[in-house]
Amino acid sequence: MMIGVSACQSPPSTDSASTTPSAAPSPENSTENREQTRPLSLFAKGDGEKPCYNRSTQPSKAVTDLHLHPEPFGGSSIPYEELMNYLDETEVRFVLLYGIGQTLPYNSICTYYLDCVGIDALPGMKNDFENAANYFEFPQDNIHVA
Repeated sequence: MMIGVSACQSPPSTDSASTTPSAAPSPENSTENREQTRPLSLFAKGDGEKPCYNRSTQPSKAVTDLHLHPEPFGGSSIPYEELMNYLDETEVRFVLLYGIGQTLPYNSICTYYLDCVGIDALPGMKNDFENAANYFEFPQDNIHVA
């Protein structure tokens, strides 16, 4: 369980150029050649020996998805394990799963509620139960899922 985010330790800087982001990434910092730079353990509360975020060497993309619907409002969903792999590969470390909250009648030809004005989309918890089942069946080591 993630309890908090720890303070980081900045290594002493020897020159001002080391703190300025470079105009073009070097080959060793490219996505293809860089090892994973932000594992989940980097965000764990701990001993304070974790490195600070470095704009010149680490990606600037978000590490959170705070409103993810694994089941889309229309069409079929991506299998849970595949979805978690996508999140891990893009270094998303924190995700909040949501059910879609409403379902269309089983005998409706509709797949997306906004395309079918007049068809009732009824509240339901089916997707919440599916999210919970996937959460327990496929635990994640490098993504904090809630």
